[in-house]
Parts: sequence; structure tokens; C-alpha cells
Amino acid sequence: MGGDNLGAWPCSLAIHPKTANRISSATAYYEPNKNKDNLVVITGAHATRIIFSSIQSGEAVAESVEYSKNGSIYTISAKKEVILAAGAFQTPQVLELSGIGDTALLAKHGVSTVIDLPSVGQNYREQFLLPFFSPTRARMTPEPGKNYTSFGCAVVHPYARGSIHIKSSDPLAPPEINLSVFDNPVDLAIMVAAVKYTRKLVATEVFKPVVAQEVVPGPSVQTDEEIEEYVRNAVGTTFHPVGTAAMLPRELGGVVDAQLKVYGTRNVRVVDASIIPVQISAHPLATVYAVAEKAADIIKLANRFHK
Repeated sequence: MGGDNLGAWPCSLAIHPKTANRISSATAYYEPNKNKDNLVVITGAHATRIIFSSIQSGEAVAESVEYSKNGSIYTISAKKEVILAAGAFQTPQVLELSGIGDTALLAKHGVSTVIDLPSVGQNYREQFLLPFFSPTRARMTPEPGKNYTSFGCAVVHPYARGSIHIKSSDPLAPPEINLSVFDNPVDLAIMVAAVKYTRKLVATEVFKPVVAQEVVPGPSVQTDEEIEEYVRNAVGTTFHPVGTAAMLPRELGGVVDAQLKVYGTRNVRVVDASIIPVQISAHPLATVYAVAEKAADIIKLANRFHK
């Protein structure tokens, strides 16, 4: 909570303090504003690309957004700005389909380049997660007579940097996701050390009375080589992707600037987890909400001076 998450700490949850109901972006932001005249939500739609009209003072100007719904293509005009919030997986896909990305990659898929920005879709950051299971002595499911306790061994700041790019000009085709897991051997070594440390934890006097035995990875997995093999086969992610449209200087691999504008554009901003350049040592939910709140302030301030 205070920036130091070594040891035990309280787990923050999005729960209303009075009603004890779960809070989401839908309940906290959409529901109170859904009847406003200047808000229209189109469901069942899939954004396909941003259409640019011209280049002004060296910057591409977005004039509209194209989307697909029920097999038909529609276009919405942009009077001021286009705000892209498709997430770390699909924000780079929409940008590339719109002609913003690496020229060679776009040409490969028949997309004309509007802005040569090779950093789009690069710097994909995840958090690696490894399961560690032990049955307790309590009599509960999933197996009759056993209850399982699990330890999540996670690398929250891995060195691996993957990528997410289009593999087709079809906007409905999923992008190609390359996690690059364990491309850097340091990440593998950290996971092996995490398994060893978890075993030490389970063997402490506190856990001994309640833990019957180790099930996964299991007592047969002992050497570093055996643990490495287990890690390679069992590793997953926390599903917290960030970084694919990073807020960094352009020359350092950035896609957006400090005002969240896509480099080379006049009026396109990205507002989602893809702008976060490095992984955070926590669940990203609150950070993504904070990004959106800050973006709202940036946009309101910009429009106040450019009416």
C-alpha cells in the first residue's frame, strides 16, 4: 500500500465500503452518466481503424473512426479527438490497421503507412505466474477428504519483452501475441528460486500442521534442471498486459507523449494500460483507473484552451 510490498500486506479490493458490493468501471463511471446527452454507447461493435484526412504541420489529423457491427461497416466522424482505449492487446492492432506502425510490417499486410512508428506493439510486458499446490488436512473438495492451498509464484518485473502485432489486414482476426517468455534466462532463474523459496515456506512450523504434502510440482521434482522443466511447462501469466503503446520519448521506443497523444498525430490519444511502459508490482486495476482520470483532466484542459 505504501510502496513497500515485502512481507504481508492488506489486499485492496474494489468493494464499496458501505454496501459491500463489488465496484467496476461500469458501476462507478458508466451507470451514473449513461443518460447524459453527450454520451452514446454502441454495443456489439468492433473498432476496425482510424481514418486520417490530412497532414497538418507534419501531423496526421484523424477525421473519423470505422467500426464493424453485425457484418456491416460504419463510420463515426471525429469533431475534436479520437480516444483509443482498446487495451494492451488491441490498441496496437487498431493503430497498425490505421497505418501507424512499422512500415515494413504494414506493407507485408497491405496497409498503407500514415506514420512510421516501429515502436507500436513492441515492449509487451506481462507478469509470469507459476502454480504451487499442497493439500491441507481439512476435509473439503475438490478431492474427497482433501482441501488444497495454493501459492502463486509470480515474477512481477520480468526482463522479457514481447510484442503484439497484426498478422492480417482483417480487423476481426486476432493479433499475433509473442510473450517472449524466458527469452531472458534471468526470468527462468528467478522462477526456479521462487519454487525453492516456496518449499522453504511450506516447511516452516506454521504450515507443517496443516499441509499434508506437496502435489505440484511434486516431490519427484528436485534438481534445478527438473524444476526448470516444470516451470517451462507450467508457467502462465497474471493477465496484466501493459506497454505496447508506451508513454516514453519517441527515440526511446515511445508511442505516446506525456499528453497521451500518439507521436505524429494531431488528435489521437491512447488511454489504457498499453501506455504504461513498465510493469507495476501490483494489480493494474487502480493504475488504469488513474490513467483514465488523468487523461480526462488532460483532455478537458486541452479543449479549454483550443475551443
